[in-house]
Amino acid sequence: MQKKTMKTNTQQSDKMKSVRVRLETQKKAKRILSAANNKGTGRSVKVDELLSLSLDLVTEEHIKVLQERSLTNANRQELLRRKYSELYGPVTPEEYIGVTLTPAYFDFLKEHGHIVSVG
Repeated sequence: MQKKTMKTNTQQSDKMKSVRVRLETQKKAKRILSAANNKGTGRSVKVDELLSLSLDLVTEEHIKVLQERSLTNANRQELLRRKYSELYGPVTPEEYIGVTLTPAYFDFLKEHGHIVSVG
């Protein structure tokens, strides 16, 4: 009896992967590709080429913006609590909530609010 060997497509699967994107992002890419491929001759530009070029253009400033956008309000509050703890000694999250209700906290925010500035 012969043993059957299974061929796997690992070579191809290592080269290509699926990526989930929002519908709005997909529409943007289609518009750009439509404009890029409206040339009459030559091969068509692929999504992979568009993404590769786009990713090469990302700067450290873009990465910082993405990091800031990913923060929740709870994350921002925790960052401020840590900064407050550095300056004034250890404070539990519960104690920090009490601190935020004092007038002195507004002075702290004026000095250190840039840590979590939105926008």
